[in-house]
Amino acid sequence: MPRTLEDHHHRLVVRLSSAEAAFTRFVVGTTAQTSYDRLLTLEGLVSVSWQTWCAFCRDVLISSGVGTVTRTGVRLSSSVTPPT
Repeated sequence: MPRTLEDHHHRLVVRLSSAEAAFTRFVVGTTAQTSYDRLLTLEGLVSVSWQTWCAFCRDVLISSGVGTVTRTGVRLSSSVTPPT
């Protein structure tokens, strides 16, 4: 599990870049698709993007609570004591 906020940001960018690449492949694809197939593909891409954003927010909140290092290198101390 990443420990710094920079790690979380990097993972967010990589995952969103993958979703963007899939969308680009979908848009420039030459195969004919039914409107239902297009809908399912686009819904899946929206879902992946949304889940990526939610995971980023969750990871940042948890890391901030248990202590982490910001993107500028400032160490944040733990605001809660995690159970052992």
